Amino acid sequence: MSQPSFNLVDAPWLPVTRLDGVSEELSLAEIFDRAEDVASLDDASPLCTVALHRLLLAIVYRAIDGPADQAAWRALWRDGLPVAAISAYLEKWRHRFDLFDPEQPFFQVADLVTVTKDGAPTDPSPASVLRPELASGNNKVLFNHSTDAEAEPWPAAVAARSLVSAQAWSLGGGKGPTSNRFGMHPYASHAPLVGGIVVLLQGDNLAQTLLLNLLVHNGDQPMARVGNDRPVWETDEARQPGKVVPLGYLDYLTLPARAVRLLPRPAPSGAWSVSHVFAAQGSSVDEAAKVMSPLWVQRLDDKRGPVPLALRAERAVWRDASALFGLAAAGGRFDSRPAVLRQACITRIARSIGDDARLRVRCYGLVNDKAKPVAWRVEELPATVRLLQDANLVGVVAAANAFAEDVGDALHWSFKVCAEKVLATADKKADKKDVSRVALRMLRHAGFWERLERDFRDFLLDLAPGTRHATLARWVACVAGSAKQSYHHGSKFAQGGIARQLEGVVAGEGALNARLRKLSAPLRPQPPTSKNPDADPGETHV
Repeated sequence: MSQPSFNLVDAPWLPVTRLDGVSEELSLAEIFDRAEDVASLDDASPLCTVALHRLLLAIVYRAIDGPADQAAWRALWRDGLPVAAISAYLEKWRHRFDLFDPEQPFFQVADLVTVTKDGAPTDPSPASVLRPELASGNNKVLFNHSTDAEAEPWPAAVAARSLVSAQAWSLGGGKGPTSNRFGMHPYASHAPLVGGIVVLLQGDNLAQTLLLNLLVHNGDQPMARVGNDRPVWETDEARQPGKVVPLGYLDYLTLPARAVRLLPRPAPSGAWSVSHVFAAQGSSVDEAAKVMSPLWVQRLDDKRGPVPLALRAERAVWRDASALFGLAAAGGRFDSRPAVLRQACITRIARSIGDDARLRVRCYGLVNDKAKPVAWRVEELPATVRLLQDANLVGVVAAANAFAEDVGDALHWSFKVCAEKVLATADKKADKKDVSRVALRMLRHAGFWERLERDFRDFLLDLAPGTRHATLARWVACVAGSAKQSYHHGSKFAQGGIARQLEGVVAGEGALNARLRKLSAPLRPQPPTSKNPDADPGETHV
């Protein structure tokens, strides 16, 4: 039987949608050459989508050794991707992109085998361990219902994408196995992207998308260089597992979070597939180094300083838009934006993109509980370059977010008022735990946040310097209306006698309306006064 081979430079494996709407898979050589005709690069897993973009960016950075400054970035935006330089780089390192190369398999450790304490080989794991969103081991069954026993073989293209995804998103937890190459591996640690909300800017085509996310790469930008920074496929020896300080941004983008070896098997079609792998802990970012991904949204912790803003299963990303666009701390003293958003609003770069250009801000994340996947999410928010540049507009976004949160709290409180009336008896007040339980049930059925999600996108699109006050006023009215509608829907789930339920619904509605009047008052449009007859009639107090 011939030596297994699947070279990522030539073999189709990257899932894209062309501008004409047709989906296909492209090789590395093809995807750069045809990037202007590709609408998007999207895997079925949003986690994998992020990982694939990081891989392509690492190749571009290395191929051009830059962009070294803003002028170099602007030249790329004007002239397009340097396809010739990228092609030459891929040709030079073609031998390191073969998925099944016996000596230097792509992103893997050749000859890796897990063993017992006595050195006897152990059984490999199903390939599904490479994707935390799939059911494998003791993961919760969330996104599919396969089992380890089934271990369906993956085409080599799927295995390649899963391998890249594993190096970015693998979850930690559990004692490491022993391998023939490294002995006892450390306890499993999270891969570099776990724990934060990752942002990618989407352009009109893949070429624009890559350039929008291509940061100035020079010296300590966008990450400090502490050694011979290079991508993993340019290294000759596999790295010893354990905590490391990335040598620079290229090392960080291609950090081998898992020591992996894919086990190829022939498929009926004559191609190669993968159903099992050997996998163990690889490199993890040393927390003491406080390395932050430039693609993360940040928040300011009182004790730890800047930390990634974590995704929460019950909270959509748009509710943290003020942090996404730059106001995570009171007064805006801390710039919480990911580096791609900070770069997009730099004056010279913003002019190249267009001050009024609409950016599609995609946010990705994985929620885990004790190293078990709970949820993943991808959201897209619109934003103009002008919004990112204008502190007043970002302040309006912060006010809009804060108002919605306050109204959400008021809605929850009104359900408690309702529940207290419904659950009380003639001689006894309602039990507080029962009140909380019933109020929470009503809140879950109310659908308040789900109703607002689309409206918030419209709010962002309407936001402009000359209309910010009127736009905020419309948002206030929209949120208040949504709260009343949500209360009407949620209060139907207050279970009790007809009389008490009616009494409770009326009491809760009165409480909600009172809170809404109080919360809305500071944000209502202010009429012109004699002292300021030229005031914008749509102006509000923010």
